[in-house]
Amino acid sequence: MGVTQGSGPVTARLRTIGVALPALVVATALALASSLGLPGCSWLDPGESVTVLGDSITALGGPVMDEQLGPRYALEVDGQFGATVADRLPAARDLAAGAPDQVVLNLGTNDVVHGGDLTDSVRNLDAMVALFADARCVHVVTVNTNVTLDGESFPSRAEQLNRAIEALPAAHPNVDVVRWDQMQQAAVDAGGSPTALTTDGVHPTDEGQRLLVAAYGDALRKCPRKQQ
Repeated sequence: MGVTQGSGPVTARLRTIGVALPALVVATALALASSLGLPGCSWLDPGESVTVLGDSITALGGPVMDEQLGPRYALEVDGQFGATVADRLPAARDLAAGAPDQVVLNLGTNDVVHGGDLTDSVRNLDAMVALFADARCVHVVTVNTNVTLDGESFPSRAEQLNRAIEALPAAHPNVDVVRWDQMQQAAVDAGGSPTALTTDGVHPTDEGQRLLVAAYGDALRKCPRKQQ
């Protein structure tokens, strides 16, 4: 997570516009769904915008998100290597100004492994979520409780941050939680090492990224539509 280039952190940002269906096809499909009394489907709405904000896990996962989510959503991915929650607050303010329909926040790993005050991290994460109060859904990702850096593990700090993440939906009605910690632990319980689904104890393997992004997709599809 702490990879740097030159004097500052590496930032990876990409913009992927979902495939736009012909207007007549969209209108016809929506009319048919309406006539049948079916709920709206995100694949019928090429204007559905999704912002993913994070650290190096997000930066490295850009190609997988482009592949799995890009055809369905207008996708913006903004990941910065080595970033804490506080580091990403300015970017969150900028991205919130664009009024995305849905948001994925995958932050906190650097807060856990670099020993900062997690009380500050929790306060900053709450403030970040509040910036996206107008989004239909904000999906906040938990931290891997088996995360390791230079041979050191941080289970109690990861669990502390995850408890705070789990409490966010009670304070913010548009928030739900994506359980990366449970996905990684399931791989460990199935016979993997403590670093299962990661290349180095921190960053997901190709399989880990696919599972994580699939979980994003599930959360995005389950987000309820606002009543007109």
